[in-house]
Amino acid sequence: MWTIRAGLLVVATMAAVAQLFETPKKISNPCYSTKQLLYLKNQLLAKATTNGAQIQAALLKVAQLQAAAAAATGDEALMYAALAAGTGAKVSQAIEQSTDGVRRLASAAAAAQELAGVQTLLTDVAALSIKPMTAKQLSVSGPANGKHYIRFASTGATYATCEPQESTSDNRQPEQNPDPANNVLDIFFLKGRGEAGPDATTALLCFHNTNTAACTAASANQNTYGELTTGKPLDLTKAQAKTPISGTQKFTITGGGTSNLLPPQKYVEARMATLAEGISAYAEMSFMANDLESPAMAVATETQLALLKALDPTADETKLSAKATEIDGQIAKLYGKNGCEAKTKVWNKFKSIQIPKEATLDNKPTTLNKLDDLNKLWFASFFHKAKLIQETAARAHQKETEKTKTADSTGKPEEKKDGDNKTIAADCTATEEGKCDKTKFDWNAEKKKCKVKEGTAVISAVIKAPLLLAFLFL
Repeated sequence: MWTIRAGLLVVATMAAVAQLFETPKKISNPCYSTKQLLYLKNQLLAKATTNGAQIQAALLKVAQLQAAAAAATGDEALMYAALAAGTGAKVSQAIEQSTDGVRRLASAAAAAQELAGVQTLLTDVAALSIKPMTAKQLSVSGPANGKHYIRFASTGATYATCEPQESTSDNRQPEQNPDPANNVLDIFFLKGRGEAGPDATTALLCFHNTNTAACTAASANQNTYGELTTGKPLDLTKAQAKTPISGTQKFTITGGGTSNLLPPQKYVEARMATLAEGISAYAEMSFMANDLESPAMAVATETQLALLKALDPTADETKLSAKATEIDGQIAKLYGKNGCEAKTKVWNKFKSIQIPKEATLDNKPTTLNKLDDLNKLWFASFFHKAKLIQETAARAHQKETEKTKTADSTGKPEEKKDGDNKTIAADCTATEEGKCDKTKFDWNAEKKKCKVKEGTAVISAVIKAPLLLAFLFL
């Protein structure tokens, strides 16, 4: 399982890796060229590994923000959630770029390995030699009594020195005058034995009417002598493939040829084109997980969109500029002006958030920074979100229950006590004795008004008011 500690270990290990091309050295044979190509291959693959580690570490950071948002409330929850949206979008972009980049890196590494294999093979082929017997006079009946043998000496001996597993020291000397503008790969080809060169003789096989004198002469008739000369049947020729240190990557081969080469130059050019693609990907894949903690992420478009939704859930991205002032205010409030306090307000703060045992897989309380893998962080986020949903549902249920109880209470008919009527004083409005209801009221002749009979319960009209008070008076 991937953890933060494992990710940091890989990142730290990869950080020690040197530049893409090795320090320029003198390349005098195909074996040395093999070392050059294998170094390049290893750096391309290391980049793919490093990039994967950075993305994994970034995913953990986003998951930590999500867990912090789930555990927090109010502005603090918004602070974590909006930044999680911004950083999540950044990681998503990095993953998309990485998918294509890793493919190009892998293809380039395979091309480097293939070219290294060819160079290793050329190392031995170039070492093949012809070991002839001394010149013999041919018999009249044929060459049966004067045999010559073509022998290839030291097969495999040179190849062994190119094996990367060998613990032999690197004897290559530093290049005294490296190309200041280009990265250079030295590539060797085989070509047919030349008509002139270091060999003492140029012909492999010759016949003459007298001693062949190491094949320096031949005759058209009476060829009674034959000789197979010593030396190598194939010659090595060195070429250089150069690509700019910066800018558009494209290898240009100089010193090769359009024909009579092994391998053909077009074969090498095709692999070099694949290498150039991988080198471009190497330069493009610069994503680092720690970039998520920069102030720039607090003002990123995706973070602003999250804050826009918090301000106005009905708004879409077209309203971003119209709400710029409000959003800038939110950013300053949550992350400091231009996000300059994001490190202290967010990244340093959430580490101490307490995680209850119910939110952990091992049922032990901890702090957020100790949840060091995605499973633990996702579980903690789920727990807090589920808890919030449950609490919201419980409050809604309680509110509905209270509403029902209130409706039931206010809808009940008034009960009578001891057969008395609950008479409201305001209903006694008669100003003449004949109009006074003597069953409910007594007539006051002096004041010329009716009054409630003694013993009758009176509820003042003033009490006809708040529902809660009416309920309490029942």
